[in-house]
Amino acid sequence: MKSSKDICFITIILLLLFSLVGCSLLPSTTQPKGIISGQVLIPPNGVEFSKDITGWVPVANATVTVVDADGETHTVTTDENGYYSFENLAVSPNTVITAIVTVNGSTMILKSVVPQSVSSDQEYEAGEMTPDSTALALVIEALIASGENQSDIDLEAITSNDNFSNLLELVTAVLEAGGDVTEDAEIIDKVNDIVNPITPPESSSPTVINYNITSSSGEDGSIDPEGNITVEKGSSQTFTIIPDGGFKVADVLVDGTSVGAVLTYSFENVQQGHTIEAIFDCLTPESLTINIDRADGKVCIGSCVTVETVTVSFSDASEDLVISDLEDERLEWFVPVEATFTESTGNLCTPASAEADTIYKLEVTYTDKCANPVINGEVSVTTKTCYNLTLYANPDTGGTVSDLTDAGPYLSGAEVSISAVPNTGYAFANWTTTAAGTFSNANSTSTTFTIPAENAEVTAHFKSVLFAEDFTGLSYGETPYFWERTSSNWVGAVSENSAGGTAPEVSYAGSGDSSVTHRLISPLIDATGYSGLKLVFKYFVNDFSYYSNPYQLKVQVSTDNTATWTTKATYTFGTHYNDRQATVAEVNLSDYDGEEFLVAWVFDGDPSGIITWRIDDIVIFTD
Repeated sequence: MKSSKDICFITIILLLLFSLVGCSLLPSTTQPKGIISGQVLIPPNGVEFSKDITGWVPVANATVTVVDADGETHTVTTDENGYYSFENLAVSPNTVITAIVTVNGSTMILKSVVPQSVSSDQEYEAGEMTPDSTALALVIEALIASGENQSDIDLEAITSNDNFSNLLELVTAVLEAGGDVTEDAEIIDKVNDIVNPITPPESSSPTVINYNITSSSGEDGSIDPEGNITVEKGSSQTFTIIPDGGFKVADVLVDGTSVGAVLTYSFENVQQGHTIEAIFDCLTPESLTINIDRADGKVCIGSCVTVETVTVSFSDASEDLVISDLEDERLEWFVPVEATFTESTGNLCTPASAEADTIYKLEVTYTDKCANPVINGEVSVTTKTCYNLTLYANPDTGGTVSDLTDAGPYLSGAEVSISAVPNTGYAFANWTTTAAGTFSNANSTSTTFTIPAENAEVTAHFKSVLFAEDFTGLSYGETPYFWERTSSNWVGAVSENSAGGTAPEVSYAGSGDSSVTHRLISPLIDATGYSGLKLVFKYFVNDFSYYSNPYQLKVQVSTDNTATWTTKATYTFGTHYNDRQATVAEVNLSDYDGEEFLVAWVFDGDPSGIITWRIDDIVIFTD
């Protein structure tokens, strides 16, 4: 009996041995991947194994080969049940697996097809090798041999071919007879019958023959395209001839022969090389015009006009030549005494010492290169006394004013664009002038002022704003915070600008109950410490021309929170007021200087007589 020490020693030795040999003493648990497997079957007369459901029997020790995606050949043998497998193998689509079986001294060959790509970490079951799979594989191999890309082969095109059923019969017969399908002449012919329609012979590309057409042009024009142009035999090529301004096509020579002064020429069905040359000549000038930026030719004393272009007309062309480069070598300028003319800019400037109504005549001649008669033209400018425009803001802290035309001094009658922008806490009131000039709209921040025959001072008047509302940002039907409507006829904001402001504006709509008081009431206005109050607003009225019911639009004020109302302005309308005119209304509210009050816009009368009343840009000014 061994002692406990002996047992312990033996145990330690065994553990050391186990650690040295590691896991090699245990069976591997790693499963192979990328397995392509299948079964080889032969006719039952070949060997004595049990028949399977196809009527053919498995065969052992058959040699099975396959070429992987890298072109390497792999070989295995079948087991006793006819099964084979390739491990860790990657193949391309339409890869053929071949089995070679030797029975009684005769060689039989069967095949199957892997129709898809298989990577080295996938498994694929190739199934049984049968006459069907063998026939399909034979055609695939023939297609690859003919140059077809293996991955592009259409298996359905093979099996649907009219000759495939005949090939299958031949393959089956040869296999049942124990023959070699790869050596049978009838099978080879039938495979070729299938392959030829699928891969028709490559047609040789016809030889392309090209010719050169050389195009050129003289001075004073161009031809497009120009140079050595390659043209394929039998094709066509068109050329466009383009004269420069002031020139015409004199002739076009094709292969040295004139075809006339044509603007285009086409070579059709080209069978040889050609040349084409364009020749140009001068047009015959007839008249000349100098174009300046002042149509009336008037210029302030000491100021400039600008020559913009010179236009030349020709007797033998309907299109004029417009020359914008005043330094063109065909032009020669003659400048009046004391005036100055700069060709690069076109500025013709009168002297500051000139008197009013002095005429300065600028002349120019046009001379071409073809010895045509020289033509000339002229333009006259007359000096005029000009006047200064000075803009003011009142008060000067109320806003900014701008001369947008910015080209003073100005001729009498010039229309000058001016603008006024109120500062915060102010609103624009109107324009005034101390001179005889006129405004297109003295109540608009942006307007035009017509310069009188004197220096003019123009003032933009701004008023300190106690209250303002232009309804900006309101959606349809809304009113500003703290405003009140006493009837639904006051629909609120609409996206229109009928009153003369900018959209939106508030709107009153006609129809409804005439017994209801239709008021739109402002929030409480605190005028404590303010005086000289004036209400200004824009409005628009449109009514039915066929109603005779009169009505009134009113502005009312309440100092006791709507308990009583005092009418401060009344606008009466009867029939036929549908002229759709925007109006600016002014209401004196100085009676309420220093007080708190509400303002209401009131419709008084039969609502069925009006279509709409629109209001916008409400401002209460103070001194």
